Amino acid sequence: MRSISRAVKAVCSAGLLLGLTLAVGVPSAEESGTAPASTGAQATQPPASGQDPSTHSATGHDHSAHSRLLTGSGAAGAEQPAQAGQPADPAASAGAKPADPEEAARRYFTDLEVVDQDGRRLRFYSDVLKDRVVIINFIFTNCQDACPMMTRKLIQTRAMMAEPVRDKVWFVSISIDPTRDTPAAMKEFAAKNGVDDSRWIFLTGQEGNLGHIVKKLGQYTGEVEAHSTLMLAGNARTRHWIKVLPMVPPEGIAQQLRGLAEEG
Repeated sequence: MRSISRAVKAVCSAGLLLGLTLAVGVPSAEESGTAPASTGAQATQPPASGQDPSTHSATGHDHSAHSRLLTGSGAAGAEQPAQAGQPADPAASAGAKPADPEEAARRYFTDLEVVDQDGRRLRFYSDVLKDRVVIINFIFTNCQDACPMMTRKLIQTRAMMAEPVRDKVWFVSISIDPTRDTPAAMKEFAAKNGVDDSRWIFLTGQEGNLGHIVKKLGQYTGEVEAHSTLMLAGNARTRHWIKVLPMVPPEGIAQQLRGLAEEG
């Protein structure tokens, strides 16, 4: 009987200790002195994205296919941008001396020729991205719903930014249908949607060049109607890139752009 009594007491003591452990819980990272992993690492390339929640079936487009393309698992040939922390220069991963950051960015984004809405021939990195804060979206001029809607949202975003910030930010709309999207068509799309294009570049050009650039940005799709409304924003000088989800309201996008512009 005494041995049974001791066993019962031991079980009760263990239960009490378990109850105290559950009540108190384990210490947090701050309490234990272990810092959580950082999520703010900068990347030379645009961030690889998870699924794009913006499927515009409600507006007549089926954009669900593009959620896979952002992770490199979509159409054949889609290229996934490097994750934050990965070297932009392949030579760096082989132990070679890292390339100049600007040259590495130029090689990644490419300096392929593109054409703006005024017919000017530009180099994509050197003339469009270099030393700028940009927000990039993807359009085709025959789009009747999602593309005009996102363009109007960006117009609202621009209007909400204070002038010093607004003057630092460039808006870049890249055609995913360059065969039909001539410079004149892009110019007409901008005018039709009320765009002040003083710092807004609409890019088209040779299909091969545009296709390669869009792949580099993680936005390639083999079907124009399956394009995404996810946007990319970045400070090319600080090499900090973020994805901007389409459901973010204009004031939220403006805040993200202000943060990038204030980096210098």
